[in-house]
Amino acid sequence: MAAGFRRGRFFLHTRLGAGGMGEVWLAREATGPGTGATVAVKMLLPHLAEDARFVSLLRHEAARAAMLSHPGIVRVRGLEEADGSLLLVMEHVPGPSLRWVLERSRALGRPLPAGFVARVMTCVCEALHHAHQAGLVHADVAPDNVLVTPSGDVKVVDFGVARLLHAEDGAPRAGRTGYTAPEVQAGEVPREPADLYALGAMLRELAGASDDAEALEPLARPALEADPKARPASTLALREALAPGAAPFDSDRLGRHVTLLLASEPPRPSQPGGATTTGVIPSGAPAPATPPTPRPWAWRGRVLVLVALASGLAVLGLLLDR
Repeated sequence: MAAGFRRGRFFLHTRLGAGGMGEVWLAREATGPGTGATVAVKMLLPHLAEDARFVSLLRHEAARAAMLSHPGIVRVRGLEEADGSLLLVMEHVPGPSLRWVLERSRALGRPLPAGFVARVMTCVCEALHHAHQAGLVHADVAPDNVLVTPSGDVKVVDFGVARLLHAEDGAPRAGRTGYTAPEVQAGEVPREPADLYALGAMLRELAGASDDAEALEPLARPALEADPKARPASTLALREALAPGAAPFDSDRLGRHVTLLLASEPPRPSQPGGATTTGVIPSGAPAPATPPTPRPWAWRGRVLVLVALASGLAVLGLLLDR
């Protein structure tokens, strides 16, 4: 793990992952109005940062995404240039991705509680509805882009990024297998019905890993219609279908479930512990004030103490269904 470095007013200290646009880092705002705040910074790949057309589109998309204010959407703080790099600055969410939850659950041989699936999906439906009302399409709805936290929050990240990459050269992107709507595969620009199709695909995948697939899978079928016009008019229709199953599984229960999964992951010598495979570090690990000497074992110890404490509280509060 790198010791850390400065980019403009941010100190980037923990590399969280990389994707089609660049690397994502956990950072501390070193100067400015938010001094001391922890943020997530996506540092764009050089060839994209040097593409004037792409940067113009990204500025427009980032400005639109920054206008979204919803508890289920990761807040975009802005796009900044610093020391020759282009930085997309976002709210930091201290929790794993839904993809990690799926993979960890499978590794443990435990099905997802149906209530957990229903609760997460209703939250994602509400977030997407808010974005659609504002005229913004996600275009890459998948478990990888949904974050869940030990406090029970569910947040969607990377609004508009996939659509932006789709528009970069006018050619359709190679989407996620099983998640890309037929019309997008045929070359159309992603629109709201494409998000709804991906929602259906996500519900189908989660249902297959749950303890009540028979109840959940049929709810995904209307959203998976090949004809966009045959799909529900909005994400709220899917939300209403899922609401009865979500009701018993409130945010506290969801958070306890995430906490116990985090506690179940064995520590790794090369990573800080917890859900590091998702590119998200559990809360409680502040950025150092100056570039530190790499000390992965020290990081891991701090995070394991926090996870152990959270796990103890969760067990005292309620036994997990799974």
